Amino acid sequence: MSNDRAYVCNVEGAVCDDSAYLLGTRSKEEDHAAGELSLIGGTVDAETDDDVLQTTVRREIREETTVEVGEMVAGEVVVPSTAAKQLTVR
Repeated sequence: MSNDRAYVCNVEGAVCDDSAYLLGTRSKEEDHAAGELSLIGGTVDAETDDDVLQTTVRREIREETTVEVGEMVAGEVVVPSTAAKQLTVR
């Protein structure tokens, strides 16, 4: 991965089936939240198509869990006090 990008965009997806949610355990070697439960996600590739967020979420979930994502419903956009925007997909 090239480090010359001005911004890095990460996405996470909440996969649910009725009332059950799919979570992953972060590697103990991670710098952030090592060993903690988390939603599945990853970094957006510069070469991704027009549906960049959905494409990235689908790819990351497939790569990390072998689960193929069906219908995607965009949730609300949350703007925390840090002013960073987070798109929740369930």
